[in-house]
Amino acid sequence: MQPKNIGIYVHIPFCQSKCPYCDFCSFPHPDAATMAAYTRELCRRMRDEAEKFVAYEVDTVYFGGGTPTLLPLSCAEEIMTTLQANYRMGEGAEVTLECNPATADTNILSVWQKLGVNRLSMGAQSAQPAELKALGRLHTWDQVCQTVAMAREAGIQNINLDFMMGIPHQTKESLADTLHKAIALHPRHLSAYCLSLEEGTPYYKKGSELLGLPSDDTVAEMYLLAADIIKKAGYEHYEISNFCLQGYPSGHNLNTWQAGEYVG
Repeated sequence: MQPKNIGIYVHIPFCQSKCPYCDFCSFPHPDAATMAAYTRELCRRMRDEAEKFVAYEVDTVYFGGGTPTLLPLSCAEEIMTTLQANYRMGEGAEVTLECNPATADTNILSVWQKLGVNRLSMGAQSAQPAELKALGRLHTWDQVCQTVAMAREAGIQNINLDFMMGIPHQTKESLADTLHKAIALHPRHLSAYCLSLEEGTPYYKKGSELLGLPSDDTVAEMYLLAADIIKKAGYEHYEISNFCLQGYPSGHNLNTWQAGEYVG
């Protein structure tokens, strides 16, 4: 009998710092002991859940966060070994690693690649220094470019870059400049998301007026502009905020949007 497909999401809740717009479950400045303890518990739960999914074949794995590239490499190996030993991995399964450009180097990416990662999703957000600073991001655009090059050197060719629209200091002109710079890196996938003020975050408490956010009408124009620029560069607009070169949609995202089965 043909096995059913399932996606696996693995959450790594550690970050260098907490961005002021982020309401995800993440904790800044982790120590090695905390990350090791989390890894042990994560692997225990992966083993405990595995018997429910013996009839399934895993076609996507997504390491999200947080910042998975902050994990000690011994923890990464423990997680991947546990995953592969307890779940039936499909041939050619898409295995995505989220990455902050400030936390990766060639060695880190090479180790993850050898463990099975074949897709990198990088939170680039903007190519403009003022916009990155306003977002509380610790990386520079140069680091984005360097990380793309390091990923390819490590053998990871399938790269996604995430960007944000409607952020402080952003204009249609600065957004266009960011996208043209991103396209010049030839990623296989681009995501462009609108900033939302989530309750409980510093951004929410400050409010859109004090933050100097673009108006809703301007953000709508930014979205249309972004879609036009990216599509003209040869990318397929296959979902509201996502674009890919032919043959490279995100399997993880498609599974979610099509209400596929997953375990997290």
